Formats: sequence, C-alpha cells, structure tokens
Amino acid sequence: AVRREVQKLGGTVVNISNRQQKWYNREFFGTSYKVGFLRSVSFQLGAGISPGRSLALVIEGETNPAKRRSLEPAMEVLNRGGSFLEAVQSLQMFDRGTVAILSAGEVVGSIREVINSAIENMEERGKTWKILLAAVGWLWFDISTGLSAVVGVQWTALPWLRENGISSKNAAEVEKFNHALDVAYIVNSTLLGVYRDWE
Repeated sequence: AVRREVQKLGGTVVNISNRQQKWYNREFFGTSYKVGFLRSVSFQLGAGISPGRSLALVIEGETNPAKRRSLEPAMEVLNRGGSFLEAVQSLQMFDRGTVAILSAGEVVGSIREVINSAIENMEERGKTWKILLAAVGWLWFDISTGLSAVVGVQWTALPWLRENGISSKNAAEVEKFNHALDVAYIVNSTLLGVYRDWE
C-alpha cells in the first residue's frame, strides 16, 4: 500500500521498514492500562466488530498524546492490511505469554475468549507479584531488625555489662560473669560475620 502511494506520486521505493521508536521515547504501559486496553478491545468485539477494527477503535480513542504515539505502530500495521496479532506484536506492550495466548485465539477464531483468558492471566500474575513483594518486604524488615539488635548488643549492651554488670567482690563469680560475657561477644561477633557474608 505504501509502495503504491509513493509510485502514484512519481517516486521510487528503495526500501520499506517499520518505524521503531527509541526505547527512551516509549510510553510506559502498566498492568492496569494493559488490562483496560484488552477489556476495551473485548468490548468492541462483543459488538460484532472485527478484531482489527476493534483494536483500531481502541487506539483511536486514546486521549493521552504520548500513549497515542506509542500505539501508532499498530495502526500502521492495520492500515497496510496486517493482522490483529501482527498489530498487537508491533506495540511491544505485552509479554510473550500474553502474545502466545492471543495468537492461539487468532488461529482458532475465538479472539474475544482468549482476550478474557489473557486478562485473567495478567491479573493473577499481578496478584502473585504483590504477594512476592510483600514477602520480600517482611523478610527485609526481619533481617534489618535482627541486624540492628545484634549491632546494639555488640556496641551498647555488652560494653555496658562489661563496665557495670556485676557488683560482687567474689572472684569466682566475677570470673564466671566475665567468661559468660566473653562467650556472648564471640556469639554476637559470629552473627555479625554471618550478616556481612549474607549481604
């Protein structure tokens, strides 16, 4: 289509290639946006509109100029007769798993059903990531708390006990106390070493 248009204007086509946006110019599409995008396409499909036209209508309805520019490659694919899947792939918005699900739907002719499956898949992964991040956050909190306790014992509690921990004049009791304190220093120093090695 592009070649014919250029030839009509008297030009000669040397090479045709897809226009690629630089990565730093691309708009970020979060999971919520992607889910909403696919829901909108599914809604259009439910009205009996073809997959390609449904995708085009959703893109044309985008009001954010930056996002609209990032969606333009799909419009170019559709305008030159490309398939729904080719247009989706040109967006570079979805991961391989989602694209594979959509590809299967295009093959069997049930795009709307697989779009809904893709949405469920993305939402489940989002929940999993939230759980994982929460777990990592709690783990880091536990480690930080444990480390601060060990540091506090090493440089605050143990030195204070060394100076003020026993008032007895009994040599045996003093020796027993100092031995216990020495053991505490060794154990605590070992714990600090473990933390350093872990980090």
